Amino acid sequence: MLAALHRHLRTQETGAAADSTGFREERASAYYQSRRGRRYRRWRKGVVLVGLTTMMVLAVRAGRGPGSDARRLRGLKRSGRRWVQDGGVWLADGGFDGRAVAATDLIPPVRRGGAVVAPERQARRARVEAARRQGLYGRAWKSETAISVIQRKWGDAVTHRKGWHMHREILLRGLVYGLHHGLILRPSLDREVFLYVRYFLFSFWLVWHGLGSGFWDVHHRPKPQDSCLNS
Repeated sequence: MLAALHRHLRTQETGAAADSTGFREERASAYYQSRRGRRYRRWRKGVVLVGLTTMMVLAVRAGRGPGSDARRLRGLKRSGRRWVQDGGVWLADGGFDGRAVAATDLIPPVRRGGAVVAPERQARRARVEAARRQGLYGRAWKSETAISVIQRKWGDAVTHRKGWHMHREILLRGLVYGLHHGLILRPSLDREVFLYVRYFLFSFWLVWHGLGSGFWDVHHRPKPQDSCLNS
């Protein structure tokens, strides 16, 4: 659905920024958790790739935390590459530093063993520092803004208990944010896309309230008279 929306909007980004956040597995507020003295030891992680021009979500990934974000960078770049112009800039923090980082990516290298030794990593660190001085690296805040909007509008906790349901809920939040922001960018979306938006917003509402599979099982069940006619 995100790909169809970007094709309709003809998205062309000058670059993209990636960032991750955690979603609590309990509905209790952070204040209650702190008062109870319980520390978070695991959570669900959402990783988003946001365009620097339109602030549209280009790709979303979900997983389990704590853990490194580097293993999700390759998939994010593969999904978002079609919407980023050739020679576009890729921004992320040091948590995404890994084998999937290209030589031109503005991702600060993580110190291993106390220092950055490899020449290519030293060159990348110098490029990141130059981008900081020019203000280019500071545009990574756009991914943080998208995450802030997602958590402020739809909460920072997942409601389901099964792992794959939690991941699907995080992916749906990224999708709904993309649809929401797409309507802001293009209020004149045609009727077909608007119907798709309503459909997915309604589907997200069902999943949010835990009615997803049961609703469709009940309402798509063959009617008795239909089964009789077919027999």
